[in-house]
Amino acid sequence: PIYPRVTANKKLVLNGTVDAVNLTAVMLTWSVVAADGSPALNLSAIAATPLTNEVLVVKADTMPVGASYRFYLNAIDQHNPSGGASAFVDVQTNTPPANGVVIAVPAEGYAL
Repeated sequence: PIYPRVTANKKLVLNGTVDAVNLTAVMLTWSVVAADGSPALNLSAIAATPLTNEVLVVKADTMPVGASYRFYLNAIDQHNPSGGASAFVDVQTNTPPANGVVIAVPAEGYAL
């Protein structure tokens, strides 16, 4: 799969939106699952916001480069626990460039 790329050394901001008749009865919970053999994350330890907010902020420098993750936002109606909704977003952290070639034309010259 092709994931949206995020920069590992910058904070990640995920905005969730919940539309309900009674928002005060809705309980939100963020979670994360590692994908493609990436190391697991302890979301409680790397989040800068509570995992019960509509917005999740993941601290900078807390996800390894080249890793893939699926972040879930689960919404449960406390008056009807069997009802609810879930949404997810897949992200992959960037990797530094590697095995590149630079060619300058002309190979020699003078700065102007």
